[in-house]
Amino acid sequence: MKNVMFLAVFVIFAIGALYFIQREEAQVHELRTRYEAQIAHLTAANQRLTEQDLAEQQKELVDTDLVSGNRARQAHEQEWKRRSEYDPSFARTAREKTILQISALARDKELPAIDILRRVAILAAPKLATVEVVPTGSGYRLLITFDMSVMTSGEEGALTKHLTIDSLKEEVVEIISRVSKDMYDHCGHKGIGRIAVACTHGVMNDDLTGGGTETKTIYQCAISGSDAKKVPDWRSVPIHKVAGLLQVEHNEFPDLRIDRR
Repeated sequence: MKNVMFLAVFVIFAIGALYFIQREEAQVHELRTRYEAQIAHLTAANQRLTEQDLAEQQKELVDTDLVSGNRARQAHEQEWKRRSEYDPSFARTAREKTILQISALARDKELPAIDILRRVAILAAPKLATVEVVPTGSGYRLLITFDMSVMTSGEEGALTKHLTIDSLKEEVVEIISRVSKDMYDHCGHKGIGRIAVACTHGVMNDDLTGGGTETKTIYQCAISGSDAKKVPDWRSVPIHKVAGLLQVEHNEFPDLRIDRR
């Protein structure tokens, strides 16, 4: 009797094991079939793309406008025309967006000339700079005053990164030249008699209580409208040539010293 029961249990386990084996084989077969179908689909899709690429390449090889470069030249000319007309879709940088604003102001027929010039100067001037526009008998005089710390690092308050006065002056002249170039580039020279640019800096003043710091103009230069007309293209003129046009109006450097205590 025990043998019969043992045999029955064995048969039941064997049938169960066979069932699980068959189920696993069915699942493996299903996965293999699905995988092969996907491979076949991807292979066919890749073949179609390859054939399309070859067909497009064949079309390009017989396209004389493309092969000769005519189409590329036409696209370049069209893009350059749009850029020259200040198409706003090309404006990406802050400078490009400023140019668009200035261009729009230049086309304004309702604003007085002095207001247009003042607004253009404010847009073109360094950040936080003060802008003065004064009408004179020889045209408008612009005075742009900026703090050196806005234009370069290491010049906060009365501190400076420079070891000598000559080195400090050299950087000040270079910055004033850049600002002057930007002003004439954006404002033009029509109606402008003179553009002056002043650089301020913090300096220690022993006459102040406790030897405090005061902000004062350390260098101011100008370029007359007549000299500006001698420059054919302000946007491309080198900075050193701009520096050669500067006329010094105020100079504090002889009285300045750098204290490294």
